[in-house]
Amino acid sequence: MAQEGETEGRFRFRLGRRDQIVLYKHKDETASHVLLKAAAYALYFRECENLQLNPRLDYKVQPDLAALDLEGQPRLWIQCINGRDVIDLEYICKHVPAEAVILLAEEEDTEALVARVKRRVHFKYAAAKLRVINFHEPVADWLDPENVEVPTSAYDVVDF
Repeated sequence: MAQEGETEGRFRFRLGRRDQIVLYKHKDETASHVLLKAAAYALYFRECENLQLNPRLDYKVQPDLAALDLEGQPRLWIQCINGRDVIDLEYICKHVPAEAVILLAEEEDTEALVARVKRRVHFKYAAAKLRVINFHEPVADWLDPENVEVPTSAYDVVDF
């Protein structure tokens, strides 16, 4: 996997025997962000029909992954952060008609992350819509690109 700030590149991730995804790392994108997207895809691709990576939607913020309905509107919106602020999260919860918004992060302290989210997103926009998934250890420490499996012990889940 490319290191932070390195050039662009394509990375293949195998999900079991038959499934795989190819992610493109942009020059300004971190390697850990690409790994978070791969982990997010591994968590949701079997249960979400029409799950897409980096879809271009008509919102000021773009999702890392989204499951779209037949009209092209998001039913599920997945935003991956690592070291970035949760500044766009209230906009997403308030303006995007998705049934669920998932925030994936890799931070040591889940409680501190949830406290930041609560300060940034009003409860009425997050209630019954927002889920935070936080990986305790960096995804790079345990994710194998040749067999992407996400152990349930690797993350905490907080529903709002």
